[in-house]
Amino acid sequence: MVLQPERYDADIVLLLVHTKRERATAQRFLDWFRSKGGRATKGEVSKFANQLATGELGIKYGRTTFYNYILKQFINHGLIGLDNEFDHESRKVIKVYKRIIQPKQVRRPSGPSLLYNAHHYAEVWNEIFSE
Repeated sequence: MVLQPERYDADIVLLLVHTKRERATAQRFLDWFRSKGGRATKGEVSKFANQLATGELGIKYGRTTFYNYILKQFINHGLIGLDNEFDHESRKVIKVYKRIIQPKQVRRPSGPSLLYNAHHYAEVWNEIFSE
């Protein structure tokens, strides 16, 4: 699969989920997550999931299904991680979803190959959040 440079985030979504409805939901989540700078608290993600469940975002998608399938795909593929972070306002440690910068070689492997595709997807993911 050759990636289209003008559709970076759509290609990541194609890699993660398969049906049209799931792709639309994953794309909506990715746009929202990018607008948050690649960092969102568990409460913010919960609020997003509630908005999906009620259809406020233009797509009606179940809260449990969002967590069990869409968010889990991002986490299982190593694109998003759940970390502890100190909140200075509340003076407590909170759980935060953060984007994970993908490690990649300086030189791109020769393609087409699995290593080439993995390198390219890492470049795409890093490019999404470098803006």
